[in-house]
Amino acid sequence: AMSAPESVKGGIPNMANLAKIVNLIESNVRAEGEQEEREEEEEEAAAEETSKGSVSAAGSSVRLASSSAPRRSGISSSYVPKTPQLEEIIFAKPTCTERFARYFVIVIYLCGLCCLGFFLSIYHIFFWDSRMPPVFKGQKKAPAFG
Repeated sequence: AMSAPESVKGGIPNMANLAKIVNLIESNVRAEGEQEEREEEEEEAAAEETSKGSVSAAGSSVRLASSSAPRRSGISSSYVPKTPQLEEIIFAKPTCTERFARYFVIVIYLCGLCCLGFFLSIYHIFFWDSRMPPVFKGQKKAPAFG
């Protein structure tokens, strides 16, 4: 019989490990949030000192209600990963066979399109019969329904 690892039993992760993972993520988010708040407070304090001249030590640590950035609590803020910049995105250079395969597929597609058009034109020129069946006007037929 195969023995599953302790963390996974029947496809369900162990609740203790799950709790550890959640706590780890929350602590990372909380640390990032506190760091951002500290940076915002330092910027506000610097802005207040430049506008008022000098500020008491108690006034610089107080967050103003009219601050431009809304305060995010550690619980409600979700983790948003940093999006890579344009220079950080690296595409592998296609190999010669990959490039050949792409061009070959395009050629096959265009050939198929041309063949469809060719057969359609041949059908219309030689085989398409545009005659209508004869219409008999004088016959009185019984009504179709009833």
